[in-house]
Amino acid sequence: MVDANRDDRARLRLMIDGYQVSQAIAVAAELGIADLLAAGPRRAEELAQATGAHRRSLLRLLRALAAIGVLVEVAGGERTFGLSPLGDGLRSDAPGSVWALAIQAGQPAMWAAWGDLRHSVMSGESAFRHIHGMGAWDYRAQHPDAGERFDRAMEAGAKEIATRIVAAYDFGGVRRVVDVGGGHGALLAEILGARPAVRGVLFDLPRVVEAAGPVLEAAGVGARCEVVGGDLFAEVPAGGDVYVLKGVIHDWDDADAIRILRNCRRVMGAGSKLLVIEQVIPDDRGAEPFTLFIDLHMLAIHGAGERTVEEFGELFTTAGFRLGRVVPVDGAMRVLEASPVLPYSHQDAAAPQ
Repeated sequence: MVDANRDDRARLRLMIDGYQVSQAIAVAAELGIADLLAAGPRRAEELAQATGAHRRSLLRLLRALAAIGVLVEVAGGERTFGLSPLGDGLRSDAPGSVWALAIQAGQPAMWAAWGDLRHSVMSGESAFRHIHGMGAWDYRAQHPDAGERFDRAMEAGAKEIATRIVAAYDFGGVRRVVDVGGGHGALLAEILGARPAVRGVLFDLPRVVEAAGPVLEAAGVGARCEVVGGDLFAEVPAGGDVYVLKGVIHDWDDADAIRILRNCRRVMGAGSKLLVIEQVIPDDRGAEPFTLFIDLHMLAIHGAGERTVEEFGELFTTAGFRLGRVVPVDGAMRVLEASPVLPYSHQDAAAPQ
């Protein structure tokens, strides 16, 4: 008798063991296996010599990755492996490379937080903070290597995403864009590149923006962009007619998100716009797994998460904004455009949470 549930059980088993796949890919990324195979297939023994790995153990990793389609084992007796089209994305220089993302996903600090996901589910609080005794941002500040890996992962694919945002949202008529929490400036560089009359301000933590120069210069917009280091919980630069927060609000719970939004509101004029760019969870329960697992990741790491349009609207209202257009970008990513509500006072911005 055939077990009707056998295929489902096998699929479920693959999901249960998914952490093994993730870690195997992360180790291959750390060792630079895809870069070593970029010129063509190589013997496992050669790869072991190049990486300093234990020869037999590396072979076991390579054949496991070949079994799931990341690598291809070449026929013959030499135990030779090459890149598959899937695995090509692990090259550090591949278009849309996920190399840095794979390394970040394999970091012990991330794994520890996910290992205590139950704490977040039961409490609504950050498992990362529960495990490490501090938030993820403080951890990265105290562990520079972790901060560098995170910055590198966030930069991966940033230009491609920025291109889609600029294609979706019309920045015509804008004079000065302030990119709050803008990282190394990929999005701001794309905006300024598309609009030669626009000037920009890149604002993020000092340790982050100090690495922004090469990105802005490579895009040819360095002369039109001011780089400012600071703390978005203290104040943000004044003088913009558009304020951009991309991938910022989902890192914070409602109280902290409102603090950030209010700091933007304090320096915004009546005709200015706020653009919050995030993955948005649909109200019709049609969210893709990608979005929902980012949401779960934000819960485990930050005690925060993705939001629906209605939830964003509530944040905006509390912070002194009115939600306007919601512009689709790609998948679940949206540009949520908000306008300041008048009258508004600095006392409103400083009101207790």
